[in-house]
Amino acid sequence: MEVKVSRTPRKRKKEYKFTFSLGSTQEEVLVTFDSKGERPYPSKCVLRDPTGREKLVSPKKLIKALKESKKVLISSDERTSSDADEVKSFLRNFQIKFEEVTFCTSCLQRGKYKTETSYFFEGKPVCMKCAIEELKRLLKERIGDFPDFILEKAIKKNKEVRKAFLELVEISEPNEITVFRTIQEKKPKKLDRIEVSSLKIPNKIKESLIRWGINELNEMQTKALNSGLLEGRNLLVVSPTGSGKTLIAEIPGVTRALNGEKFIYLTPLVALANQKYEEFKDKYPFLKVGIRVGVDRLKTKEYVEIRDTSIDCHVIVGTYEGIDYLLRKGREIGPIGVVAIDEVHNLGDEERGWRIRGLIERLKRKYDPQFIFLSATVGNPEELSEELGATLVLDEERPVPIEIHVIPVSGKRKIGLISKLVERESREISTKGYRGKTIVFTNSRRKVEEISQKIMALPYHSGMPYSKRRAMELAFNRGKAKAIVTTAALGSGVDFPASQVIFESLTMGNKWLTKAEFYQMLGRAGRPSYHDRGRVVILLDPKGSFMGSSEKEVLEELLSPGVDRIEPNPIISADFKKESEEILAFLSSGITKSYEDLIEIHRELEFPSTLGKILSFLLEDDLVRYSNGEIKVTRYGKAVSESFIDPVTSREIKRRILSSRRGRCDKCDPLEMAIELKPFTNAYLGEDIYSEIKDKVSVRLFSGTTLEFLSRPRGVNKGTLRKISRLVQKYLSCNCKDSPFCGCGELKLSMEIVRKRIDDKLDPSQISKEFEEDGLLLYSGDVFNWLEEILHLLHGIERISEALGEIKYSKITREIRKRIEDPWG
Repeated sequence: MEVKVSRTPRKRKKEYKFTFSLGSTQEEVLVTFDSKGERPYPSKCVLRDPTGREKLVSPKKLIKALKESKKVLISSDERTSSDADEVKSFLRNFQIKFEEVTFCTSCLQRGKYKTETSYFFEGKPVCMKCAIEELKRLLKERIGDFPDFILEKAIKKNKEVRKAFLELVEISEPNEITVFRTIQEKKPKKLDRIEVSSLKIPNKIKESLIRWGINELNEMQTKALNSGLLEGRNLLVVSPTGSGKTLIAEIPGVTRALNGEKFIYLTPLVALANQKYEEFKDKYPFLKVGIRVGVDRLKTKEYVEIRDTSIDCHVIVGTYEGIDYLLRKGREIGPIGVVAIDEVHNLGDEERGWRIRGLIERLKRKYDPQFIFLSATVGNPEELSEELGATLVLDEERPVPIEIHVIPVSGKRKIGLISKLVERESREISTKGYRGKTIVFTNSRRKVEEISQKIMALPYHSGMPYSKRRAMELAFNRGKAKAIVTTAALGSGVDFPASQVIFESLTMGNKWLTKAEFYQMLGRAGRPSYHDRGRVVILLDPKGSFMGSSEKEVLEELLSPGVDRIEPNPIISADFKKESEEILAFLSSGITKSYEDLIEIHRELEFPSTLGKILSFLLEDDLVRYSNGEIKVTRYGKAVSESFIDPVTSREIKRRILSSRRGRCDKCDPLEMAIELKPFTNAYLGEDIYSEIKDKVSVRLFSGTTLEFLSRPRGVNKGTLRKISRLVQKYLSCNCKDSPFCGCGELKLSMEIVRKRIDDKLDPSQISKEFEEDGLLLYSGDVFNWLEEILHLLHGIERISEALGEIKYSKITREIRKRIEDPWG
């Protein structure tokens, strides 16, 4: 039993609290002393049990209990008080040993005892936990919520709560308090490295690698080599960004390309495919490199064609969909030696994961190549490698250390701090001779433009024309800018060699970042060929909140151990549309006509629906036919599959096409059909309207809050009201019962974009400029991408109508498509 002695909060002079603790059981005795000469003695002892009930006990029982106790602790706060001397004298008189300690004053007020009191608040000793609570209270009143690790570091440094508070209020740069942790670099052993010159690969490849400064394989690359890289074994390589994963795919890929087989390198983004295409052309000039990222191509005066789209190449770089199109079409790509799937964690993407899984299975069944799966962020690598049938090569250590800092700063101060951080980083020169450069991640295109202008950095987002984005890539990579500002959506896209990454926001559009996205972006800091270390700075708004969560709560989750689990087989959770599209894709590609093979594929990919249900739907809609023991895709089914249109949606397209012949369809126009399937939604309020109402609405025109406000505007000046009225009259007025939430606005805006393209013969940038007069902001890159998607859908409708024998309808659709593709032709 342990006894702790302290003054009671009551103002009676000689009352002390003796707290007896045994395990979780605790009882208190309130003691008043009566001094008889120099021998103080308890005059009254009141026992208080855990329920708060009190009863008198004899002093003898108190003395007996004290003597039986293992330890008696008395607060040293009363060391100079005559009352404390009285208690100590009493204990000494009865030969009761005691120890003087300092209790946390805040804990004492709550009836708790803590002796770890190295810190102070208002001159009184407190424990770390109470110091943090007091500091939190002070900061919340003035600024907002700070992460606990920052509070603890500030208290340890300053010892006094108010001093820590004053330092945190003025914090404006990374320091020992803001650093969350440092991800240390792994020092590879010389034994783990293999000289490029000793590899059993063609001399041409060795010479190219050495010319590029690659003289030896690092430890992770060596691990891949020892795992069967050159023996044709499938590998899942999980390693941080900048660790040299791509080279692992290149070594067997280029080797087999020289021996007559193709090397296919697949990425999720067109921008990343373009970058790899240029890199491979420069690195391996003795090989023919092609690129496949889509079928339809919008002709513009701004667009610069850089592609060799032929598949008669040694190396084909493409997007997942670009190669899958060739498979679905039944094109013979040729003997494939190696397929690299970059950013394979995209299997976890709800929109694309199931198609990627189907693509992998189609490539495997048709060509049986060696697969090299690459990713920097997989939370369940063992499970994923087993599902993919690949040997795991795991290296979680970085080639350079990364410092992760968190700086709490309000939204208004962020831009000034970003500018200061960028400038400071640019003054640092690594031992390799490179100046520091910064990537700033934010959550919207508008912010990209705003921040880049204010800090004199390069803007980069998918709303920009390709030619402009390419110019920004080259300028940044050649050191012509200190920083580039981009959206979180491009966090796993183009590879910019930066030493510092700044998170201006923890959201991506209208949702919080996931752990996988966060670590993809974080990993952009520091490259072994350029930098000695990477630095990540997270600018946390202490009062920031979104969708019911505070920024602080989200940050704590992002920084907690572990990475998001990737669903190894996303088809498991696919809906019927996706399932039927995948089965049709296998039949369309010519990989099989056998029911037995389909049973195996169905079992391998673990479709939720039965194979019988899927095939019944495909047969019923004449997408496939059963003949002579084989399941054969029809012309209509092949047209649907090549167009990446799911069979459920194609049924409605088919119905409208056939109804148009009978003149009994009011929504049979091919352009209207395509727009209905994919309306333009990336419209934003222009600055002249948004600047006055930004506290009331979202910047996105078609968000619920914006539509609601625009339908009943209030609290705006007359000039803004007139602009809103014109905007509503032109795009948001209709007779629908649930207007403006009916979707008519998207359709009207979409039709106007196409009209400006066809009738006015405008480029995407010119179309974007035209909408400024309506008080709208449309990024030219978004207009370009959407028009290409409409071309893709029109091409699909054209294929389907031709397959159905509706030649006239197909011709009309083709004419519309050609006029959008090239209005000057």
